[in-house]
Amino acid sequence: MPPALSCTAPPLRQPEPSPVDQLIDLVARRAGITPAQARLAVLAVLDFLTAGLPSPVVGRIHELLRGGAAPSAQNGRHDIGTPDDRAH
Repeated sequence: MPPALSCTAPPLRQPEPSPVDQLIDLVARRAGITPAQARLAVLAVLDFLTAGLPSPVVGRIHELLRGGAAPSAQNGRHDIGTPDDRAH
């Protein structure tokens, strides 16, 4: 009978948090609020900046918050989070 094969998987590596997740964590820690509250605050600031800054600047902010990915062309608005995140 052949010896039993031992199958051990390498430990799972936690993915690096995205820049926006890092920002949310920073806001939560510094303001002493929950991550959910910090997410709402970050999304509110992004909405404010999106409405008031020139498109190239907004695009660059979105690019940085996505870790270098191209900005969304979805009506010039950010796509970080979901509408439900902003509804509360």
